[in-house]
Amino acid sequence: ATVPALCVYYPDTSEAESFATAARGAKNAAEMSDVPHLFIGTENGVILCYNFDVVRSPNSIKAKPTDGAAMTEERSFVLSKRFKLEGHIDGVNDFAILRQRNTKLESVDAYDRFLLSCGEDKMIIMWDIKRHGTKLRVFAGHTGVVQCLCVSHAWENFDEEEVIISASWDHTIAVWNPRDGTQLKSIKTPGMYV
Repeated sequence: ATVPALCVYYPDTSEAESFATAARGAKNAAEMSDVPHLFIGTENGVILCYNFDVVRSPNSIKAKPTDGAAMTEERSFVLSKRFKLEGHIDGVNDFAILRQRNTKLESVDAYDRFLLSCGEDKMIIMWDIKRHGTKLRVFAGHTGVVQCLCVSHAWENFDEEEVIISASWDHTIAVWNPRDGTQLKSIKTPGMYV
């Protein structure tokens, strides 16, 4: 058995504040729309998504202290299975999170959030976190196992705000446009594997 790929998606600062507010006021997990997720990539290509849910301990509200301090309530986080993503046909090796500015939105939540996964099947897949893991795009071009990937701010030669960078056993590092899936650059590397 291989070690599974793991990724924790945690809301950014403004999202974290809304999560904390929701956690204080939510009666159950269904009321919380944007909570942290744990993604686990398996050796058969399935990605499991779990929520970090807030659980209030029964009878945990302490009596109000006589010294004027605030009342406290015990809360803990538990993992609950949310959904599974199916798209890879072999083991999942790595994950990255991409946040892209959505120019159509004027609200505080003006970023789209995507999970990127890569694997033994030579593919990179982009999943929409906000839409329960809808498969959006497959990045094809590597001829060997895609071992790892990351998201980087683009440098001066590319027009994109961010690019996806992947490394493969085909002895290449590839740079991808996240908006349309095109390969912007392929860099040949010496040695046996990247």
